Amino acid sequence: MIPGGWHDCGYVGAAHLNRKLKAYVGKGKPATNATSPHNPLRNRDTDPVVAAPSHLEIKQYFVPGDRDLLSRFFKTVAVQQVTAKGRYL
Repeated sequence: MIPGGWHDCGYVGAAHLNRKLKAYVGKGKPATNATSPHNPLRNRDTDPVVAAPSHLEIKQYFVPGDRDLLSRFFKTVAVQQVTAKGRYL
C-alpha cells in the first residue's frame, strides 16, 4: 500500500530495462505521508500509517538514485490511467 500523499497511484506503467541496475528488495513495510511510522513526533491524527493487509506479503523494491538518473535505465513501453484522476486506490 502507498500513502495517498505520495501520489494518486492511478497509473500502471510498463518499461524495459536497458542496462543492468542494482536494487534492494524486501518485505514491504508500513509507511506514512511525511515521517517515519515510528517517529514519536508523528501526528497520528493527520499522518496515519498505511500497511498491506496482514494476509498479503508484498515485495518492496527500492532503486537508489534521482528520477533523471533512473530514467536513463528504462525505456517506457506504455502508461495507462486506471482510476479517475485524483482518486486513490
